Amino acid sequence: PSSPSQGGLGVHIAMSGQACREYEKFFDLNMNWSEFFALAMNFPHNFTRLDIAIDDFKGYFTIKQLYRTAKAGCMTAQRVRKARMFETFDIADGKSDGMTFYVGRADWMFRFYDKKAERGAAGFDLEDYLKTWNRYEIQLRGDLATEAAHVLAFEQYSLGAFAKGFFSSKIDFKVKNKNDSNKSRWKSKSWWTEFLGDCEKVY
Repeated sequence: PSSPSQGGLGVHIAMSGQACREYEKFFDLNMNWSEFFALAMNFPHNFTRLDIAIDDFKGYFTIKQLYRTAKAGCMTAQRVRKARMFETFDIADGKSDGMTFYVGRADWMFRFYDKKAERGAAGFDLEDYLKTWNRYEIQLRGDLATEAAHVLAFEQYSLGAFAKGFFSSKIDFKVKNKNDSNKSRWKSKSWWTEFLGDCEKVY
């Protein structure tokens, strides 16, 4: 295929989450997502969007905990002033189909939501043992998406380590300290630090 630099239109590839799961079936010891990104770097490239997700089956926290902490003024976010919560529910009985908590800006956005509730509301059969299934998504756009692909290709981060490191660098959920006006010095919520573990901040 011709590249834009050669006067052609180049090649555009869009892979949905399901497509990524299918592609992973071809992975072996010599191919993983880091290798995939490194392979792409051999050609003229530009990542317009890159999504990374963590599925939490342990339940480190609830989406409502994130919302309540943020609403209480106990969240910090890098150069972001607003966050929002979205919920759909049944009008007949008020049963919730799940909540989604959003925070971010044009080049990065986080979505935290109850995947189990979402799938259940959509009519999917779920295994009885599945008590908790939250999903925490990172959506990167523009130059930041391309930069992230380079980091994943050459700095040997796993997707999970990269995601947690990026979360850690952008937002924090705090325990209110009325004796200190500097929120950045407040202690982080224990459930947030447990989720992040010993990750290294990315960006």
